[in-house]
Amino acid sequence: MLKVLISPLGVGDTNTDVYKRQYKTAEYKFEGDIDGIESPFVLSVLIEKLKVDKVIVVGTAKSMWEKLYEYYAKEVGEFDEEYWIEIGKKVGMSKYDNYALSEEDLKKIEKVIDKYLKKINPNAVGGSKCKIIKYGIDKDEIWENFDLFMSLINEVNDGDEIYLDITHSFRSIPLFMYVMLEFMRYFKNVKLKGIYYGMLDVIRELGHAPVVDLSPIFEISEWIRGMYEFTTYGNSYLISKLLENEDKEIAEKLQKISRYIDANYLKELREEVKTLKPLLNEKKDTGRFLKYFIPELHKFIDKLKYEDSDFEFQISMAKWNFDNKKYSSGYLCLTDSIFWKLCELYNLPSVYKNREVMKGIIYNPSLNKKYSAFGSIKDMHYKRLRNIRNKIAHADVSKKGDDFNPENDLEDVVNLLKNVNLPDFDKIIEDLLLDVKNNQNNKTLKLLKNILNIQIIRKIIKAYNFESNEIYWDFVSGYLLNKNNKCNNEKLREIIEIFHKNIEDAGELEEAFNFVKNTEDEELLDSLALQNAIMHYALFKLSNAYNIKNKEDKEAIKWVLLNQNLCSKHPILKEINNNYHKIFKNKDKPMSNEILEASKNIIRLLNSDLSEIKDSVPLNLIIIRYRSYKNNRR
Repeated sequence: MLKVLISPLGVGDTNTDVYKRQYKTAEYKFEGDIDGIESPFVLSVLIEKLKVDKVIVVGTAKSMWEKLYEYYAKEVGEFDEEYWIEIGKKVGMSKYDNYALSEEDLKKIEKVIDKYLKKINPNAVGGSKCKIIKYGIDKDEIWENFDLFMSLINEVNDGDEIYLDITHSFRSIPLFMYVMLEFMRYFKNVKLKGIYYGMLDVIRELGHAPVVDLSPIFEISEWIRGMYEFTTYGNSYLISKLLENEDKEIAEKLQKISRYIDANYLKELREEVKTLKPLLNEKKDTGRFLKYFIPELHKFIDKLKYEDSDFEFQISMAKWNFDNKKYSSGYLCLTDSIFWKLCELYNLPSVYKNREVMKGIIYNPSLNKKYSAFGSIKDMHYKRLRNIRNKIAHADVSKKGDDFNPENDLEDVVNLLKNVNLPDFDKIIEDLLLDVKNNQNNKTLKLLKNILNIQIIRKIIKAYNFESNEIYWDFVSGYLLNKNNKCNNEKLREIIEIFHKNIEDAGELEEAFNFVKNTEDEELLDSLALQNAIMHYALFKLSNAYNIKNKEDKEAIKWVLLNQNLCSKHPILKEINNNYHKIFKNKDKPMSNEILEASKNIIRLLNSDLSEIKDSVPLNLIIIRYRSYKNNRR
């Protein structure tokens, strides 16, 4: 890793007499330094301060190359007056359209600069270069200069530290340097360590020329690029890196959002976006750059309709992806959004099994023939979207994909589902039962059984006064209706058996539908079943929070639910413990509002952020107390 200084050389004194041409000496002072450094060249001041390994000097044929040579040759005791005069003459003879000086003429200057570098820093590697550019008075010369600056990329290596001096020469030079540095950073992985400007204009006022590091300006351009990459492509890797020192919390959140966008993890993305907005409102006037970035973040968030329905959120993600040419993610969102919308229209949470049931309904031959809405939706999915989606998802190289028009496809899906006229869910069940009686089809039987399970879950949710959302759907289907759940209630036991039974007969299915329909809500209430389901649900959630898998540790987690002392060490555990006591002590009594409310509270708490629980109540402490409890019982 080398330190490389790139510095322009100005014209200085325009006198054609080499003996009279002068580069004015000035006292240069760095921020924080008490003493300044006198020199005709800010280049030498930077060399002394930075201890660089090599220098690249850029100037026109009219720049004061002979004075540069004179200064460094005398510093290292190798001044050649004949060479000095020759260079001076060639500089004097050069015109903007006729250069008498070539880079070959400057080789001796390169050598004395390298020796000077060794004098200042014995470890300097050397390899300095002197480069001649055009004036840049027309487009052709501008492109010639651009080519020269781009060739400097070959003078640096991966990992080198770059220092720029922009004090002298044409005002176009810093612009070329900026573009060159951008290329260097991407193709050579170099690091910008400083952009220095010797402020000669304020010498009269201050008595010295401050050497100012302007690299924060380059940092601002990094912020702008990072902001653009995130709001346009969802790529937060640059902006989050820049934000780490300014606001680590937002930096980490943007990293998560970026990962979820890349992976198309819409549930996790939605949750992160939902919590980002209030966080931004808290910090709207903070940070050097964050305060300018926050309004753009709000615009980005507003494009993702995270507060609307699942379908609206998916459609907004499809549109955002299409707008930003991320067609693969866009089509994955758009294709699956159809089944999310159908779940919404039938008042079902958009869990995977429900979406599969919706797919089964629109693909059922008798239903999509009888109801034009289902036929239209099936055609949209099967004929227009499915092949594109599968081609993307499976990276198929064996055949060409279908042509696609994202904007039209998006508009047509939205319009189709906005105005769709669907049959009642009970009517679908009636039609399918009739169809399966006349033609006992295994696919239709399986679809009906899955619909029956939906009706059972709906029935339980209504009976227990739960919300019909994904959280309660998961709790009811996975825990309350678990085939091993303990029950005092015979009706609930029968419902659980039906839920898990593989029914392959149309008549038996019809009986099951009627049984579920005719069962009163009150007949399904069971305090013991609810307590047992809550216990296993809590065990699952807390085991995940503690990342445990072995049986003994899980038993300890189950035990801690009733341990008031340990649970009191964290507010979430304390509240879970208080509510669980209410359920546990009443598990053999008739269902009450107190038990139901306590259960809802626990489910809510278990779906909050549990990441800090293990810090307040470490697993090893739980295990020690649990083992002590077991030993005392023997």
